[in-house]
Amino acid sequence: MLGYPLKDIGRNYEKLVDGEELRETPIKAGNAFTFWNPLSHNGYWKDDDFYRPVARFL
Repeated sequence: MLGYPLKDIGRNYEKLVDGEELRETPIKAGNAFTFWNPLSHNGYWKDDDFYRPVARFL
């Protein structure tokens, strides 16, 4: 899992996304007080949009 979005930062990332080797998925983690700031990172572990795909991958 990496920060989002990556496609726009370089041609190599763009190729990975376009070739479906890298999937970019926006996730709004956290709550109303944290989703917009760095504290949102703690919310990923409780957000099923994050942990379910990670669990399937693992």
